[in-house]
Amino acid sequence: MVLIFPPISMVTGPLNTAKRLNLPMKRRFLWGKSKKTAATSPTDWLRWLLSGKVRRSWLTVMSRSEYLQRNDNFVDYKTSAFVGGGRIWVITTQTQDDGSFLWVPIWLHQKTDPPPSKPWKVEYQAFNDTWDFENPDVHAATETLRDALIDIHKFASDLELPFWPSLFERALGWLEGIEGELRHRDLSPEGALPEDARRLLYACQTSWAFGGMGSWNDIYETQHPEYPTVRKALFDAVNAGIVAAVNASGRNL
Repeated sequence: MVLIFPPISMVTGPLNTAKRLNLPMKRRFLWGKSKKTAATSPTDWLRWLLSGKVRRSWLTVMSRSEYLQRNDNFVDYKTSAFVGGGRIWVITTQTQDDGSFLWVPIWLHQKTDPPPSKPWKVEYQAFNDTWDFENPDVHAATETLRDALIDIHKFASDLELPFWPSLFERALGWLEGIEGELRHRDLSPEGALPEDARRLLYACQTSWAFGGMGSWNDIYETQHPEYPTVRKALFDAVNAGIVAAVNASGRNL
């Protein structure tokens, strides 16, 4: 099955795609070398999920090096600045007969007309593979993120960095239940998540500091001995927190 988000065109073939992306060859499309289209938009895909074919879905995140089974020293918090970079986010779906498969995003660049046309396309491909669902421990993920935020806030404050201490304070405020600024209020529709998971998700969004120019990756204190530790701790905590918060909504369809 292939879930396609516009703008998109079909890629050449599953084996070529797997080799080009260095996907482990044990991962194959659900029907061998063939491809079928399950949906051409997110809305159609959700309808497909609710049609009775799928019992449950959950979110998983994995380091790029681990997923691609390569030892090329990918640093996910650095590559998150680039298209298709960062960690690999996967949706696993469990069928009514307890089969399961995962949907992996494949980013491809295509020739296009001049701006504002969009040259990047994303195709979600389903493979016969899965990672087990674990009941999310929202409390543990919250405490881990809180510790990471406290440490990185102290680091930024001690060095008198502009902007960053207030950002990390705002993220801590979400964990404590204090109202704060949320740019994307549709991140969690009302009633979709328990209150503690909702606060955790908002805190993760606020404390996402990774990217290119002007991001936490770009500050000049990168040579400070504590910088790699606080950066990695926050990056790991944010990614784990998103997974724990989103999967807190997990229930049978």
